[in-house]
Amino acid sequence: MKKIVLILGVFVTVGLIYSIVGNNEFKQESTKAQVITKEAVENTQQKKIDNVKPEDLNREQMLAAYSKLKEARKQLKVRLSRLSSRLRRAKFSPEQAKSISYDMRRGNYLLKNPKLLGAFSSAQGIESELEQLSAVDHKLDAIKQLLDEKKQQKP
Repeated sequence: MKKIVLILGVFVTVGLIYSIVGNNEFKQESTKAQVITKEAVENTQQKKIDNVKPEDLNREQMLAAYSKLKEARKQLKVRLSRLSSRLRRAKFSPEQAKSISYDMRRGNYLLKNPKLLGAFSSAQGIESELEQLSAVDHKLDAIKQLLDEKKQQKP
């Protein structure tokens, strides 16, 4: 037990002497290290800018395209709900009703089980999904025009 206390005392004494005597040398070395680290940080930042990985660019493109897809889904959901409420009161021929029903079901299908970001492997996959939504949106425009024509003919 006495040996352990003696050894610890020696280590503490040596540490105190080194910190008092070596303090000035340590400060000089630390300022040199700070200058070197600043230069190293600037170099690594420049290398990061120069060496942007294609995976990072692909990820950023996918996130941008996916945000557009989410917005298009919201808009399609609103349009489908508004058109469905208007369609409940309208009467159509069986052929028109069948095509309108198909288009409305297609839109609801795209919204029922939406693909999440991880389901896409590239921005092109997201763009193709966005094209499907826009195609359904164009068909909903045609349905809306048909409803407006029926409304004008009714008076």
